[in-house]
Amino acid sequence: MTDQQSIAEKFSDECMLLAGRLEPLSTKQSILFYTVAKSASVYVGKILKQLAVASGMTPIDWEQYCWEQGSRFWELFASQADATNAFKKTGFMFGPYRSLNFPLEALNSYRVLLLLRDPRDVLVSLYFSMAYSHGMQNEAIRNVILPKRRRALS
Repeated sequence: MTDQQSIAEKFSDECMLLAGRLEPLSTKQSILFYTVAKSASVYVGKILKQLAVASGMTPIDWEQYCWEQGSRFWELFASQADATNAFKKTGFMFGPYRSLNFPLEALNSYRVLLLLRDPRDVLVSLYFSMAYSHGMQNEAIRNVILPKRRRALS
């Protein structure tokens, strides 16, 4: 199985939404979940995804979809039209997003959830994460994380 096949299987909803073939299953207002790194975003994201499914919504994780491919999230949606097509206003739970660096207008059309953490806690968690834990899926990711790990350990 190729990496692209694996991504297509793991992110089938994201791939279908990008292709314009995924319609909302719910009429509930879509949710945008914003957070910062090292603030229990993975843990809370998993809970929110389970809650979304239980309430008839479809969870979409563009940031993880891009991470798995070694690309940057905001590059996927270079224009407002791309973002509008990928962020339907009903029936989806989008996130977690650790960056606001993408063109999405009309935030009032979504339910927005923001999770923050004390910046001092974020720094301590980031130090130990970079120094001791995070794995690296591909060369592009290794080129970003390994220098940070070396700095943290020096």
